[in-house]
Amino acid sequence: MDQLPPLQQILGTDKRNPVFTIYRDANEQILHVYYGGRLLEKVPDDKGDPEYKLLLARLFNAGVKAKALEDVFGVDHKTMKRWGSALKSSDPELLMRVLAGREANRIGVGSRKSGESLRLSGAEGCKRGKRFFRK
Repeated sequence: MDQLPPLQQILGTDKRNPVFTIYRDANEQILHVYYGGRLLEKVPDDKGDPEYKLLLARLFNAGVKAKALEDVFGVDHKTMKRWGSALKSSDPELLMRVLAGREANRIGVGSRKSGESLRLSGAEGCKRGKRFFRK
């Protein structure tokens, strides 16, 4: 007889999230995402994987409570908001840069050439620097 994989529930339903349930398969390092009672998708349980980041962006955009997502996945709500906004923007280059995160500067993601920085230069960099590039 086939044995079902041992799944541990990590995100359940509540008032703000009446339909999504997420289980972790510890043996295969995979997240099982259920919509209602149906399996919606399987995503690698790896914080660096783009599928993982897109899952969090979709859950954030769907209105799942940000605090619950922070507690379960250990990702800051501002990061999830940035991923969700990039996903909504329909700009593939922006999405690639945002998902690459800090690595975008090193690997040259998007239309920039390898080694070219994503930081702004000149007057625009000074105006926007405080908002986007805090240390």
